[in-house]
Amino acid sequence: MTRQAMTLCLNPQCPNPQNPNPQASNSQGSKLGLTCTACGRSLLVGDRYRPIELLGEGGFGRTFRAWDTVPGGVGDCVIKQILPRAAIAGDPAQQSAFKVRFDQEVAQLRQLGRHPQIPQLYGAGSSATGYFLVQQWIPGQTLAQTVASCGPLNEAELRDFLLQILPVLQMIHAAQVIHRDLKPANLIQHSADRRYVLVDFGASRLVSQKALQQTGTVIGSPGYVAPEQAVGKAVFASDLYSLGVTCIYALTGEHPFDLYAVGEDRWVWQPYAQSPVSPQLAQIINRLMERSLDRRYTNAEQVLIDLRSPLASISNRQPAADQGDLKGSNPSQLNPSKGAKIDLSPSRLNRLKANLLKQIPFRQNLSKASSKAFRAQSSLTQSPSFQPSIGSQLNVTRGLTLAQPDGAAVTALAVSPDGKAIATGSADGSVCLWDWRGGDRLHCFRKRLGLGTGHRDQVTQVGFSPDGRTLHSSSLDGTIWFWDLSQYSPIYKLSSGWGITAIALSPTARSTDYPLEQSQLISGGSDGKITLWNLSQRQPKAVLVQHQDGIYNLAVSPSGDRLLTSSKDGTVRLWQLPNGRLLQTLPLNKALGQVDNRVDNRVDNQFFNQPERVARLLWQDARWIGGTVEGSLVVGAAAPLAIQQVSQAHRDGISAIALSPDRRLLATGSADGTLNLWHWPTVTAQHQLSHGWSLSAIAFTPDGQHLISGSRDGTIEVWQIQFSVTNLP
Repeated sequence: MTRQAMTLCLNPQCPNPQNPNPQASNSQGSKLGLTCTACGRSLLVGDRYRPIELLGEGGFGRTFRAWDTVPGGVGDCVIKQILPRAAIAGDPAQQSAFKVRFDQEVAQLRQLGRHPQIPQLYGAGSSATGYFLVQQWIPGQTLAQTVASCGPLNEAELRDFLLQILPVLQMIHAAQVIHRDLKPANLIQHSADRRYVLVDFGASRLVSQKALQQTGTVIGSPGYVAPEQAVGKAVFASDLYSLGVTCIYALTGEHPFDLYAVGEDRWVWQPYAQSPVSPQLAQIINRLMERSLDRRYTNAEQVLIDLRSPLASISNRQPAADQGDLKGSNPSQLNPSKGAKIDLSPSRLNRLKANLLKQIPFRQNLSKASSKAFRAQSSLTQSPSFQPSIGSQLNVTRGLTLAQPDGAAVTALAVSPDGKAIATGSADGSVCLWDWRGGDRLHCFRKRLGLGTGHRDQVTQVGFSPDGRTLHSSSLDGTIWFWDLSQYSPIYKLSSGWGITAIALSPTARSTDYPLEQSQLISGGSDGKITLWNLSQRQPKAVLVQHQDGIYNLAVSPSGDRLLTSSKDGTVRLWQLPNGRLLQTLPLNKALGQVDNRVDNRVDNQFFNQPERVARLLWQDARWIGGTVEGSLVVGAAAPLAIQQVSQAHRDGISAIALSPDRRLLATGSADGTLNLWHWPTVTAQHQLSHGWSLSAIAFTPDGQHLISGSRDGTIEVWQIQFSVTNLP
């Protein structure tokens, strides 16, 4: 490939990254394409590599197919753009630390690239648009593409695959490198020699171990990531786990989400293999996928030995615990029939969750194979930073607990206007409706094995129309869907180039007397852009680009003429609607430093040190309420923007905020698993509840008598509230 019609600008903030081919000329004959026509930045990396196609993007950067413009150069290649967080931009010390780490990783990648089954590193460097790695382009199909186009592998093909890849893992582990993202999409069979090449090295190694251990920062792909890696503690055996899961995908053609039985706490894949699999190979694969590190293979050499050995030798080398388990099992238990009931697990943390849930007394009878609910008394705890008021008389009891049959993490939640139903969004992209009083799941909008209509990535927000007839949802796949609840069918979708992290509707959209199509919809993206949508034309009418990093949350004023936004760049901004004019920017760290009653017990991150950031927003009358990534509860004036009060509310980041309909009770949920209740507007602590796992969404019912919370463990809790307060200050 030597020609492409367009060249892509690598500036993340560029309003129009598509540019004419650099070989084209304008009417005056001058050469086009050396700089971006929209933002003026250089289009070439290292003065030679031209980006021509976006291959993918993630939390740490983007990957492009590129062309080497130097005559006689390497031709096709790959550019990996690493985007350091905005916080280090103005800190020379942090910039220096990042550069040192980047140089170390470059040296390591250059060494690894000498292996014929790892892409060669052509060059590395930095510019105003980020840090870059330029690597070899591997022609051929990925394992995922091969299975999709030609069908699952047979045993002989899978053995050949393992015999090719295991020595590669043996080499990189000897070099003290953990790949961390081994999956079918990162294994390419070279079109020339048919050897499998392991790709996508580099970006994951540029994140400090401390950053990996922060809440919500997990490198890896859902379904393939090992349990210990899901909590930021990857080891060499984590790559072996991912290899085992890759094997069952290659043999069945089914996503791992569909092959794990949470209720039985085990993989159930053999009935779905498209060709016979010998007991020897099945045993090797099962040991690769052991959740326990003590029972899993510890290195690639062990797997290679077993792969070339008879079954008896494999059994003799199992740890003592394995021998006991195998001896006490019969073939029907190890190989269930195809009719066996399977409980799906689309969350990358569910393999850890199943055992943890069994240790929580009030959940011992919860069946993940159904959405049955049960009643139990609430489990109440208090953290040292949360001290309920002595005058508080707030009675909270746990009502129903709903469990998603497929175990997907709950990421968004909304209650219908009549209070009879709730909608949930999940990490697997599904949007579901529930009768929360009876505990039944009514319907799900979702893609299945890539088919059907729905989101392809995590749902970030859901909401009902005022009449309860339609539902809208947004996702990291860059789409907003509108759903007809009377027919359980899609109405239409809006599409954005980047993941949508938040949406908000103008107050007119909350009125049954005002058509939704005449309302204003605002969305925020992972690229930091805010889009004002024209719903009647289903097109953007304005894009606001002042934020320098991804959008966390949006809030529209009750009057509908102001918009409040928060971003990863550490600012809160106030905008005028409907024209989108920026009115004020509030740098959070500077504003917080002027508030005397702030309690700050954050853990410092030496490498990716971040400003304090507001992750959740509410607008109430002339005040705004924010919950920060560091666990602080912030209350301030909305016009002009100012911070009036700060409390350390949780030990971890605040992931959800809700205000009761009577405006007397404020609820905050956290990644630390606690749900705090506060009196509003005094912000006096009232009660603390324990959810048992990271909270992701909360909402009050319209009558204010129930609070509903959703968690990353795939459960939805219903709390009954009897609220009265005496002797409040």
